[in-house]
Amino acid sequence: MNSIFSIATGALRAFGIKQKSTATNIANINTGDYKPLDVNMQETQNGGVKAYVTRSGDACRVDIAKEMVDMLVTADSFKANTEPIKAEDEMFKSLIDIKV
Repeated sequence: MNSIFSIATGALRAFGIKQKSTATNIANINTGDYKPLDVNMQETQNGGVKAYVTRSGDACRVDIAKEMVDMLVTADSFKANTEPIKAEDEMFKSLIDIKV
């Protein structure tokens, strides 16, 4: 079983990929033949998550409303995944205090 830290940091990496893809889509909103990026998240065997980036098959318009919602969801996901890291950090601090 992986530690809370490794699972949460893996999720942060995956959501970083999602945020970067969203930013790329927004930056290319006026590019005529741009194929938007899609990110699919998949659970790994060790309890983590991995992000897979694909391009849309056809050149189409970037949906700014969808991209903005994706940015908000990703920001909330970053915040949610920092909480377990903070909790593990506090547990280690408590353990050190007990041993000292």
